[in-house]
Amino acid sequence: MKRFFAVLLCVCLLAGCLPTAQAASQYFYEQFTDWHFDLTKEPDRAMTQEEFLALTLAYSYWDKGASGETPRDAQGNLPSAWAAPYIRGEAVKGTIDPSGMDYDAPATLAFIMEFIAHSKGIYSYDAVNLYEFRGAQGLSAEQRLTLCAAVDYGILAYGEAPDVSVTVPRRALEAYLIPDWTVRPTVQTRQISRGYRYSVAYYEDCYDDEALAVHQLAAFKRSSGCFNVAVFDSIYLMREKTTMQLVGDQLDHCIYGTDAENPQLEAIRHCKEQGILALGGVLNYYQDDVLKRLEDERMMDLAVDELMQVVEKYGLDGLNLNIELTGNAYRALYGRLIAKTADALHQRGKLLMLSYGAAMTGQEEARTIYDYSAARQYADLVALTTYDICNARDYNNGISGRGGLSYLLYHSRCLRYAAARIGAEKLLLGMASYGVLYNETDHTAENISYDTVQALLAQTGATVRKTDEAWDDAYFTYSEGGKNYYVAFESEEGLQHRQALALNYGLGGVACFYVGSECESLFRLMKKSCTGLPYYDVSARDWFCPGIRFTFENSLMNGTSRTTFEPDTTMTRAMLVTVLWRYEGSPNVGASSFSDVPNGAYYAKAVAWAAERGVVNGVSPDKFDPDGNVTRQQMAAILYRYAGTRGEDLSPSAALGDFPDAAQVQAYARAPMQWCVALGYIGGDRIDGVNYLAPTGFATRAQVATILMRYLQKS
Repeated sequence: MKRFFAVLLCVCLLAGCLPTAQAASQYFYEQFTDWHFDLTKEPDRAMTQEEFLALTLAYSYWDKGASGETPRDAQGNLPSAWAAPYIRGEAVKGTIDPSGMDYDAPATLAFIMEFIAHSKGIYSYDAVNLYEFRGAQGLSAEQRLTLCAAVDYGILAYGEAPDVSVTVPRRALEAYLIPDWTVRPTVQTRQISRGYRYSVAYYEDCYDDEALAVHQLAAFKRSSGCFNVAVFDSIYLMREKTTMQLVGDQLDHCIYGTDAENPQLEAIRHCKEQGILALGGVLNYYQDDVLKRLEDERMMDLAVDELMQVVEKYGLDGLNLNIELTGNAYRALYGRLIAKTADALHQRGKLLMLSYGAAMTGQEEARTIYDYSAARQYADLVALTTYDICNARDYNNGISGRGGLSYLLYHSRCLRYAAARIGAEKLLLGMASYGVLYNETDHTAENISYDTVQALLAQTGATVRKTDEAWDDAYFTYSEGGKNYYVAFESEEGLQHRQALALNYGLGGVACFYVGSECESLFRLMKKSCTGLPYYDVSARDWFCPGIRFTFENSLMNGTSRTTFEPDTTMTRAMLVTVLWRYEGSPNVGASSFSDVPNGAYYAKAVAWAAERGVVNGVSPDKFDPDGNVTRQQMAAILYRYAGTRGEDLSPSAALGDFPDAAQVQAYARAPMQWCVALGYIGGDRIDGVNYLAPTGFATRAQVATILMRYLQKS
């Protein structure tokens, strides 16, 4: 039976060196004399409640309990003599209420949740249960929420409604103990098997700041391989008539004085050149009366018509509606605007994206302007803002205190709710690439770029800390000029956790706010989301991306580092035979006979296997030349021989006369090259409209990955 249970313990550890988990059992055999502490005794018997409490206190605190009066359970019974000190210890700490217990009853998962609920206030969920559990009829709302928290932390496995009435066997205790001040939030990462459909970057309006405009355009072009959708936040629903009656179009705001030098138009042109979808961002900047003007149906139709004029004027691929209002007074009105805008865009073959605030429950959603059912029905994409819990605006207005940008469990709850209400495939997880600088002395705050965060760290020598393990964010403090500052930002670990969370929920993609405040870690993650790859130097738009993704997903080719693939680097002989050897399941063979192949080299077994199978020959009887670059004709010959060892049909043959350099193919490689061309594995290098075989040219890693993909998918 699957283990659907976990023990969450909030313990106060004393400083010092404690025995390792592996040594725990031996430690107890020596220090705790009662046989109950030996988990090898009666390992499959369900623990009683008194056993559970005694063992968890001892195994976590390395404590022998407390003295004093021993509390009785609901039946008026005292615990066993050996367990009494530990029962007293938990009672003193206030983690148990013996009057509601039965010391002799089995410890079920429900009982464990009761223990957690009384142990420490580490969860701040509202009383709406979004997970279902079997055997939970008698649990309180607090206990149910503790179960949900355990799932969000990744400690309690959630399958088909786990049964919380299941008992806990003695042997399971040690495996689920988590000795720490609090529970560490964990996200189960997994190898990416696909790329997201969308990776979105927001391009903020620079207004009249020329320096910012120059910086943002350069950043946009530099990082454009990391996203496939750009949102230009420069269209406004206006109180007063500007360029149109209702819509203020700032996309052509020429801060340099001439249209040709407009940075936003240049960025839009760059999108078209690079195949990036360009969306106009429609904002209201918290102006309630802007939407109030749309209560008149004719005015709403006029606003939608004017928005379509902007789309057509710049050849945009769609719009992103980012209407931010507090409260729900205009909820129904905004829903109608979404429906009408979607209809107009879809008639033109355009995309509608929404930027939505996050909610964990239906009650929370109902208190906002964001109608999730409208998003599900009309939107193509929905970017969920889950990172703005504590922000500069609320701090400056006295609404909230300073704090972290995000909260991992909050992300999880919001995503789970939105996925159920809107659909995971439409959702984009919003991720921040900026920090917040709090001046605690003057009680002011401002957003700062990630570069500024790093500069302040270097300048002050401050130490980066976490608010706590549950928040999973980063911050540091420093003093300057008699004032105290607090800087909150996203850590690389936090960004990785959010990426993993989005992958595990099967979302449609991620969205970054905003270009120009770039965080290298975030853009690397965004590139991965576009390509399904961890490499900086592979874009989703590169012709070789599918081949590299195929070899990566099938563990055939590794990167040259954790973050680079080097697609244009030439392939060595050792690399090529290693790829084929891996595809064969990495068979174990004898040592290589080549003197230049050390036994400990990563390619040693691959070379020995390839030589034994007749896939490759040495450059001489005793030399293999593992670091020698592979030419395209050598690659064709190796692949041809390999196919022959697998019993594949080698009869297909294509004439090479259409290639101007066909005469350069050497005799040993002619049949293999004809075979590769016939089956479409090699198509030639196109130069000035002419295809060349380039048989003596070195094969690049990108070319090899692509050819291997074509061959292995067909064979």
